[in-house]
Amino acid sequence: MESKMENSKPLLISLCVICAIVGSSGTESPQFTVVHSESDFEIRLYRESVWMSAYVPEISFEKATREGFHRLYQYVRGANNGSSELEMTAPVLTSTIPVATSVGHYVRFYLPTECQEAPPHPLPELNLQFDKWKRHCVAVRKFSGFATDNNIDQQVEDLLTSVARSQTGNSIVLEDKHGYAIAQYNASFHLSGRLNEVWMGVLSGKGLFQYIEGANLNDSRVSMTLPVLTSIAPEAGPLHSSAYIVQFYLPVKFQGSPPVPLPELNLQPHAWASHCIAVRKFSGFARDSNVVAEAEKLAVSLSRSPWANSTSPDSKYAYSIAQYNSPFRFIGRVNEVWVDIDGLKIAGCSSDDLATF
Repeated sequence: MESKMENSKPLLISLCVICAIVGSSGTESPQFTVVHSESDFEIRLYRESVWMSAYVPEISFEKATREGFHRLYQYVRGANNGSSELEMTAPVLTSTIPVATSVGHYVRFYLPTECQEAPPHPLPELNLQFDKWKRHCVAVRKFSGFATDNNIDQQVEDLLTSVARSQTGNSIVLEDKHGYAIAQYNASFHLSGRLNEVWMGVLSGKGLFQYIEGANLNDSRVSMTLPVLTSIAPEAGPLHSSAYIVQFYLPVKFQGSPPVPLPELNLQPHAWASHCIAVRKFSGFARDSNVVAEAEKLAVSLSRSPWANSTSPDSKYAYSIAQYNSPFRFIGRVNEVWVDIDGLKIAGCSSDDLATF
């Protein structure tokens, strides 16, 4: 039950609370990696990319798409400062933007690879803007036929239902359940075999995942380590509420000089000294519905042991949950509850000062 942290120099990164599709033949699309797939939806990680965007203050999805695409198509056909004709790409992406009691839309066109670095500027009268996307994840559900005002709400509901019933439990967190995008991959005259998708942004684990994928000042990819540690910090949130600290152990290669995260990720260095912890293992997914019970079981076990009064009064955390598996592994999962132990009360657990990050 008692475990001593090794006398090393662990470095961690902490976060205060974790993708090209086939369009028409030969049509370029933004590149992505599928990180999770189920029968009716998938999670994609899209790379950084640049889009051209048209805002349309129109409540109708169909009308907004037609008006926005008309402006974008003029840009593609040469209504830009270089009079350059661009290759058509897919999809055309129409995103909902809730505004007060109405809804506006952004209609977007993915710029082809040769224009990603230095795209031609649109003529001012088109009222178009560049839209630079960072690396991000989206939940995607495909559907066929034409995307219309009459069917897109149901498609969004179906995606929300699929995510809620996901085999990953609560590990997929959507950025905004009221915001979504409809991706259309076919021309309007294409009547059969049409492909559309609903996209919704995924928030879970986003900052740390982007960091290890290269969102740091060194542009370094960082190998994944185990476990991912989520600690409950009492009174660390707004109005003295509890907060969650998600921590990632940096590999040995980066312990001496870790890559500095990009400021917008809101990641912070976290120094660990050598210390002891009590550990209790449990299986399955760690969820809101079971982690408190698992922590209580550890507390009961401690109360019946020689270390009944040895929990550390100086710890910043009530307890921590260590997860050793990807959220996309369903069988043989390993989790642990950790609680800090007062080293002065247990032989061999005295603290040494160690440099950590």
